[in-house]
Amino acid sequence: MTRRAPWFRYAQASTVGIEMGLSVAVGVFGGIYLERRLGGAPWTSLAGLAVGLGAAVLSVVRAAGRVRRHARAEGANEGDRPDR
Repeated sequence: MTRRAPWFRYAQASTVGIEMGLSVAVGVFGGIYLERRLGGAPWTSLAGLAVGLGAAVLSVVRAAGRVRRHARAEGANEGDRPDR
């Protein structure tokens, strides 16, 4: 695995926050749009909020998996080095 600059890790971490915010916003605005088109207030916006929150949680779970895989790979690579 290639070694990446420290700023790259920070950039990856910041994308999780952006993904969370966008997921919730798209869900809520999608629910509001459906309210205006189909009626059913406030249930469609609440359903959109629930879908957005679910997508945000999924994003965090995926990011945690990436971090875990990266940490395992770094640990395996450090075990191969005789100087450490």
